[in-house]
Parts: sequence; structure tokens; C-alpha cells
Amino acid sequence: MGLLDREQVKELLYMEMELSRDIEQVIRRLRKAAHDLRDLGEALEKDPLLVPAGRPAGQRDNGVSLNLLVEFSKTYSFTMILAELVNLRRKREVLEEIQNRLAPVRRPQS
Repeated sequence: MGLLDREQVKELLYMEMELSRDIEQVIRRLRKAAHDLRDLGEALEKDPLLVPAGRPAGQRDNGVSLNLLVEFSKTYSFTMILAELVNLRRKREVLEEIQNRLAPVRRPQS
């Protein structure tokens, strides 16, 4: 690889900035999915439908976890989450390649 000219450096810096922004957006979406899944798991653990059958009927009511599960499935699919993870990995690989190309022209930080 030869030395980069000014235009190449500008282009790579712009690509680095865009990729960093894209990566942050993917991370936010995945964190939201994780949070929503955690909420769903907590609701399932407390769901009255999962309470032992010996409990009095008055203490068993309709749970909310089914509604949460339906809402979660409308918003997310495991295929979508997997695609986001693959997307994130690829973007990070490209970002690393760009940073490696820019390394010779960056000033060392002290």
C-alpha cells in the first residue's frame, strides 16, 4: 500500500465517521432489543399462567406476558437480530480496515 494523498485521507476519514455512526445505531437497536427481551423474560417469570395449579383461582389472573410476546414478535425476529449482529461485525471489520489504512497518517496521541 502506498502513501495516501489528501483526497484519499479525507474520503477515508469521512467513511470512518459514517461507519462509526452506523455502528452506534446498530448497537442502540440491539440494546433496545435486549432490553425488551429482558422485560419479556421478567414478565414470563411472573406470569400467573406459570403459577402452580394448586394456587387459588382468585390469585391467578390473565397474564401480560402473552401480550408482551405478541408485541415483541411484531417488532423483532431472531433472524432480524442475527442480521443486525452480522451487520455489526462487518461494519466493525471495515472500520478496522479504514483505521489501519489511516494509521500511518495519524499523529500519535500522547
